[in-house]
Amino acid sequence: MTFPSAERLSAHSSLLHARSEHALRGIPDNTFAAIVTDPPYELDFARQVNQSWDATGIAFSVDVWAEAMRTVKPGGNLIAFGAPRTHHRLVTAVENAGWEVRDGMVAWVKSYGFPKRLELQELLVKRGHPDLAKRFAGAQNIMKPAHEPILIARKPLDGDLVDNIIRHGVGGLGIDACRVPTDDDRSRPPGKAIAGDVLNMSRGSAPSSSHPGGRWPTNMLLIHGPDCVEGGPCEVGCPAAELELQKRGSARYFPQFHYSGRASGRERPVVDGVRHHTVKPVALMEWLVKLACPVPGMKILDPFAGTGATAEAAERVGLGHETLLIEQSADHIPLVRERFRTLVPA
Repeated sequence: MTFPSAERLSAHSSLLHARSEHALRGIPDNTFAAIVTDPPYELDFARQVNQSWDATGIAFSVDVWAEAMRTVKPGGNLIAFGAPRTHHRLVTAVENAGWEVRDGMVAWVKSYGFPKRLELQELLVKRGHPDLAKRFAGAQNIMKPAHEPILIARKPLDGDLVDNIIRHGVGGLGIDACRVPTDDDRSRPPGKAIAGDVLNMSRGSAPSSSHPGGRWPTNMLLIHGPDCVEGGPCEVGCPAAELELQKRGSARYFPQFHYSGRASGRERPVVDGVRHHTVKPVALMEWLVKLACPVPGMKILDPFAGTGATAEAAERVGLGHETLLIEQSADHIPLVRERFRTLVPA
């Protein structure tokens, strides 16, 4: 996969410094097997650090998502992050562009989050309403954020799924690669389904056995806290630990990642004091790449590259996937190069 104006980062990853809405027009139809991306949340978050890339409206552009879909083969997957407050607009734009929404929200449940609270009582007093301040004691303007939604969509199939795979070599999700490891014996004896028992509806007279890869992956992902120890104790507030407190053994049903909810220091490149403030953990991105790309040698597009975590994840999966990154910010291009300079091979 070569593009004349793209910079080669490695044998499998390339970078285009351009605006997505412009770069996409130069890409041939049906080039990619999947898009895995972290578009702007359109919250104007970057304004706090004197940047404007998070308030352009591009993530809600039907035209951009339609153009992106044109570059993907029929049956190709789209995985895109969103923010709880604006995710509905992302989903609406993607669906209006012609994509099929397969899972409107995969919940990435995190171990941190700080509400941007409003000093409501203090402001009421300052505006001359002490009585109202007393009446509204304990009221606030927002809840603590503890998850980020992830959208899974698909370009419409050419025929049914089997037809599509035969014609285009694309289709489906990498379920086995994303299974939740377990030592539990989940085999079931033969028997009739019990009323209301969805698990046993397809059992019939044949027994079923445990899949060696583990449980079917869920649409909720648990991120352990920064001080959690793999195989050891969890910190207070860890999502997996909190779930266990509610019902012992519950957390084992969900994919879990043992690292901070934020990307680690090595995963957050800094060049000349410049950093990206919304970097996603590579382990999480690896899981999503495996989900979007179930067979080796697939071509992946990330039209909102940031620091290039998608490409690093694809490299680390080790299946020969090729990734094209598109990034508009001149400040972020050196960060992508720095990430690949320190990349540890799979």
